[in-house]
Amino acid sequence: MKLTLLLGCAALVSQVTLSQSSVKIKHSSSSVKMKYPALVQALTKENTYNPVFPEKLTYYASHREMQMDGILFSFSDMPLKAKNKGNTPDVTFVIEASGITNVQFKGIRNEGNAYALDYTYNFPCRLLIKDAALQTLYSFDVFTGSEEHSILYIKSTPKYNTMMYSPVYFGTEKEAREFQTGNKDISRYIERYAMLAAYKKVAIMMTALYTDYSERRSMVCAFIPDAGGVAEYSKLNTAADQLKQAYSLLDAGNTAEADKVLQSAKAVFQQQSDVKKMTDYNLAWASVLTGDAKTALELYKLHEPTSNGLAAYGWNDLYAMAQLENTRNQLRNTIKK
Repeated sequence: MKLTLLLGCAALVSQVTLSQSSVKIKHSSSSVKMKYPALVQALTKENTYNPVFPEKLTYYASHREMQMDGILFSFSDMPLKAKNKGNTPDVTFVIEASGITNVQFKGIRNEGNAYALDYTYNFPCRLLIKDAALQTLYSFDVFTGSEEHSILYIKSTPKYNTMMYSPVYFGTEKEAREFQTGNKDISRYIERYAMLAAYKKVAIMMTALYTDYSERRSMVCAFIPDAGGVAEYSKLNTAADQLKQAYSLLDAGNTAEADKVLQSAKAVFQQQSDVKKMTDYNLAWASVLTGDAKTALELYKLHEPTSNGLAAYGWNDLYAMAQLENTRNQLRNTIKK
């Protein structure tokens, strides 16, 4: 396993009644500090770097015009110890993007007595890493040209990522329709949103490549507090105990043993069960901890929308972990080539 985890237990518990049965499920949470080693090398304060940003986009004629519209790279999201210095830097990172393409209006969506404009778009973007001689070392896809993105355009979207932004939807379908047909700047605002999203991902990628860092997450486990003598529930609780045991093993740095325990628990959670929300919840955590971010994200999409309380809180942290693991895997695969 690629992660080193330091575990601190917390006595957080939630309870929910599952729709599949009358079995009551509880969730226990542990505060976990995850340490991620730099995938290339950890830059120090003795190193220097230089960023190069796009000169123009489809709806922006210059980099200065982008800056004036608040399209700014957030260096605070990229905690490199190296200094941002333009003269003969050790590392230059170049963000290549020519602009938004294929903007498509998909219709008006009802968001519960409020309305939003549903759009899709493409935004190809690459990250190039160059050495001190400006020779390209790596080339990473931030977003591929074929990757379709979606955005729910709301009334306050033009102020996205500003101090004045707060989510404000259209009050009626008529208002949304009139805005969509009468506003010629929608594509420009979508491009602004797309570039800011690309900058955010680049910051995550640069951090993963050149920083040893850690972050704290909550790892959650679902269990049945009263198995009632039912053999299946006792078996599921034993597997849940294994999941918590794996957290402790990871905390001790025993990743090999933790992986064995996780695989054993995972096999149980994969079996057919009448408490599927519980088994899927634990399967998602066992999956992300064994490098299977794909399964974890599939289960997140299936169950997170109907979750609440500590269960929902855990899903959010699991989603962030799975997305980060996907990004790190993408970077690893490119570096190995």
